[in-house]
Formats: sequence, C-alpha cells, structure tokens
Amino acid sequence: MKKKIVFLIILITILPMMFFSYEKIVHALFFPCGEEPFKLPQEFSFRVSEIDSLYITTLKKENAQFYVIFSKDSLANPSENQDYIKFETDDSGDIVIVFNPNEKNDIYIRSSDYLDSVNVVNYNLQILKREEFNAMFFEPQVKTNALILKYPYIEFSIVTMSHSIFENKRSLGQIKIK
Repeated sequence: MKKKIVFLIILITILPMMFFSYEKIVHALFFPCGEEPFKLPQEFSFRVSEIDSLYITTLKKENAQFYVIFSKDSLANPSENQDYIKFETDDSGDIVIVFNPNEKNDIYIRSSDYLDSVNVVNYNLQILKREEFNAMFFEPQVKTNALILKYPYIEFSIVTMSHSIFENKRSLGQIKIK
C-alpha cells in the first residue's frame, strides 16, 4: 500500500513536468489567476562615456546564455557582424571587463569557466587569465585587501544572475549602473 502511495505521489509530481515548463508550474502554484511574476529586464544598453561611440549591450537569453555585445550604437544583437562575448549564466559567476580610454579599440575580458565563445569583428577583444588580468589592471596588494584599479582604466563588472552592472573608476570608486 505504501509503495502505491509513493508511486502515485511521484507520478503526480513528474507528469505535469513532462507537459509544462517549470516556470509555468511555479507560476500556477504561487501567483493568482492573471497575475504575472516580476521579471528582470532581459536586455540593457549603455554608453561608455570615456570611449567615443562605444555601447555595451547585455542580453540574457534562454538556456542560460548571456551575451555582452560591443558596438558603435545601442541597437545591437548578437550576430556575426558584431563583437560579442557569450557566457553561460551562473549563480556566482560574474563578467569582468576593463577598458583603457587611451586605447579605444582594446577591450580586456577576465577569463572564466563560463565563457562560451568570443566573436571579434571591430574591436580587439583580449581574454586574459585571472592572474594576468589582476596584475595588469590592479595595484599590487596583499590577498586580504580589496583590489585597487590602476589609472586610467575603467572596469565593468556584470553579475549574470541578477543582471546587475557596476562601473569602477579609480577616481570615483564603484557605482551601480543598473
């Protein structure tokens, strides 16, 4: 009898998942009829003010795909004609990018296990290992101290899970863009 009850519970749990996405099941369980859950924006564009006509567009897509697109205008989509980096999203992963305002075509990206692909067209996208990245753009420090960005670099940190974007400049410290 107990085996039949356990089998029935498992069947009731698994059967809806075969026909509906997890998102729809959770929505049906926790939101009253007609009420839509809050969703973070899936796309965000901003201009890097220190670099003439450079826009960064972040785009979160299905199947854990996260794009960072570099373009001369804010209307960018990942394509073979655009510079972009593609990541898998992760709960604890972040994307770190550094620019030198004096070298407007160079974009430095800290390597990550979640980096999926890089498409280079107009900009010089350089992927650097964490140690090389930190030595190149941050002041030498004791491991317990916070990293201090060297002048004149500009750092952008993108948290893929929350789609938060932070800008760090030596003169201003860290500010949240989105």
